[in-house]
Amino acid sequence: MNSSSILIGIAGGTGSGKTSIANYLLNKFGSEQLIVIEQDSYYKNNSALSIDERNQQNFDHPDAIDIELFNKQLVSLLG
Repeated sequence: MNSSSILIGIAGGTGSGKTSIANYLLNKFGSEQLIVIEQDSYYKNNSALSIDERNQQNFDHPDAIDIELFNKQLVSLLG
């Protein structure tokens, strides 16, 4: 990111409109000026779990996200 870049985080519960706001901003500013990084892309790998265990998983819980990878890649982008 250059010195004029701004990082905006959009937070909220499931179904609260985060994606709608991000899409609105993307349409308003265009992909040349805005990048959207969805935290949903950082769910931990659960392929080792059984189907029953996967069905029990709470994807709204913070432990479902690989926050270390998310933070590492954000820092890299900001660097």
